[in-house]
Amino acid sequence: MSDEPQPRALGAAHTHSHKRRLSDEQEWSLQALIRATLPPAHELPCVLWSKEAVRDLIHKEYGELLPERTLVSYIERWGFAPERPLATAHKMDPLHIRAWMRSDYPVIAFQSKEQKATICWLGGSVLRNMWSTDGNGKRIRAVNDHQILFVVSNRGNMVWKVCRSSPSMQETLAFLGKVISERKRKLFLIVPNTAMFKSDVCQQWVWKHQKQIELHLLPGKRSTPSEQMRRNGHGR
Repeated sequence: MSDEPQPRALGAAHTHSHKRRLSDEQEWSLQALIRATLPPAHELPCVLWSKEAVRDLIHKEYGELLPERTLVSYIERWGFAPERPLATAHKMDPLHIRAWMRSDYPVIAFQSKEQKATICWLGGSVLRNMWSTDGNGKRIRAVNDHQILFVVSNRGNMVWKVCRSSPSMQETLAFLGKVISERKRKLFLIVPNTAMFKSDVCQQWVWKHQKQIELHLLPGKRSTPSEQMRRNGHGR
């Protein structure tokens, strides 16, 4: 399969209908665990949340091994399937992003292939849909906004953590440290073109981990993950 961004990377919506396997209380409990903890707290063999980690958490907590489509539907229902960073950037500045995709991205793709690296994108979004519903789809419980910081590949593989507030540079770098700790291949990470990723602190961190990660900036002035979160939250 090509490492080009797949159609959903440009924000193509999709939904899955499924027969619910979890009760409202179970859904609420699982969402709370994912918001408040990371997989190691549940003795799961990974450091960040992913589709597979959520599947294993459900099985561990309730003995349910969900089919793929049902699992994806729950993850989307709970708000853990944010808009792809490329789609967000494309909405903000379609002309420059299209030009960048024609000129710069092929170079990044070629270099990643040469180094046997994986291309991924860093993004962030407000979690607005954090509620439980009854059997009729009526909202019966709600919580304050949380924020999701995530890295997603062109093929849609995503890892994430939930933050209680806008992630700082230190929290973002700590998150990226966890991302690269589980990867065997070098990571080519496409990030917003902001002061955070141009700072000496960030550049020193990248230099220290240069065998594991390389940053590539989107064109022009772009939102930080925190700013993306606020924008995405206001837009929902």
